[in-house]
Amino acid sequence: MGGDQDRIGAAEAASTLGWWLEAGVDVAVAENPRNWLERKPEPPNVRPPSAEAVSQALETLDLFRDWLEKSPALPLAEIGSKRVLPHGAEGAPVMLIAEMPTGEDAAEGRPIAGEAWKLTERMLAAIGIDAAEAYSASLSCFHSPGTRMSPDELAELYRRAGALVFPSLYEGFGMPPLEAMASGCPVACSIAGALPETCGEAAAFFDPTSVDDMVAAVSRVLDDDGELVGRGLAHAHRFTWEQAAAGHEAVYRELSCGNELQ
Repeated sequence: MGGDQDRIGAAEAASTLGWWLEAGVDVAVAENPRNWLERKPEPPNVRPPSAEAVSQALETLDLFRDWLEKSPALPLAEIGSKRVLPHGAEGAPVMLIAEMPTGEDAAEGRPIAGEAWKLTERMLAAIGIDAAEAYSASLSCFHSPGTRMSPDELAELYRRAGALVFPSLYEGFGMPPLEAMASGCPVACSIAGALPETCGEAAAFFDPTSVDDMVAAVSRVLDDDGELVGRGLAHAHRFTWEQAAAGHEAVYRELSCGNELQ
């Protein structure tokens, strides 16, 4: 919730989380791929919304989009920020989820725009879906000029940090640990999702539900004599955009069912 959870009412939170659950917002890559037709049990630390909140929850994506457009209590709803609303029909065959809109997205008024949208159109065409039929949305609908750090600023923060502690409860990949490793910052991270595969032997792992386990891992990282930094640098160099592009192309060719990729 961007650190502004105190500004969000129970009904608004229930609406957002309920929509995410119904939409199956998730990632496509994980150690154990999600069964999209099976409702997963709630984690033990998640409290069910109150009856009042449920009664006020929005029932359709159109109502949710209207709420995003008008609600004054959303995180980052500040002067100077621009709302980039979801696009597409409720019954769309595919849902595309982005993070926070970029300046390019805001300029075009859509969650995915510019070169990213052109690539999306090609990928959807490869599996026989017209991009006009897709539903796209952002996890945050706001573009706030000046709120994003440049890559150089982010790398400098990583270099100055004693460690990156990443207590995620679920990850489909885990970019921040790799960014930290590439900047020479040692990493202590959760064993959740794909993180063990992503980080290999270059991080100190912990159970994100155990405070003692987390403390032990963070202590190990802070007391490290440079071994984890060296492992991290070597491990991060294995990941390149060229390798990622080739891997994605291979997946889309497999899914294209004989359709020629453009």
